[in-house]
Amino acid sequence: MLQYQISRRLLKKQVNYEGALYARKLNTILFQMLYRKSVDLTSETGKDPVSILLLDISHLAQSYGCCEHIKGDILTVLFNHSNQNEEWFQTREGPCCALEVASILQDRGAFMTALRYAAAHRAAFDRGGITPAWLAKLPEDLPDVVDEAARDILEKKSNRQVSSLP
Repeated sequence: MLQYQISRRLLKKQVNYEGALYARKLNTILFQMLYRKSVDLTSETGKDPVSILLLDISHLAQSYGCCEHIKGDILTVLFNHSNQNEEWFQTREGPCCALEVASILQDRGAFMTALRYAAAHRAAFDRGGITPAWLAKLPEDLPDVVDEAARDILEKKSNRQVSSLP
């Protein structure tokens, strides 16, 4: 149902050939994700297939200037997946993927939600996934508030580590 809605929105917005190819690609990716079809994407990258699919969708959507509805649908899939598979967010992969998707789509609310997820599970921070160097790779046009919030969480984490030392 969701992939049908996204394809319809895209085809209304992008009536050219590239738009149709994009809609078909997005439809295939969402179908694989929503219905848990086995996708052999863990080849050389070693990344989680869901992370690869979500990042692929986000890059495609951004390159075609996706509308707010499509962005919302992608983020819905992202956060539904993280809610249904809590262990994904307890690894480095989940929080980093969520933050990257939110930054690609330049969605401040989703970025803040991903930060909250990551801070709650602490996996991304504790296992070295989110570092000042990683944050520096994010797009510069993210709002300053998001950047400050991310750095604030990192600062709190480093203060906890220092205070816990004997």
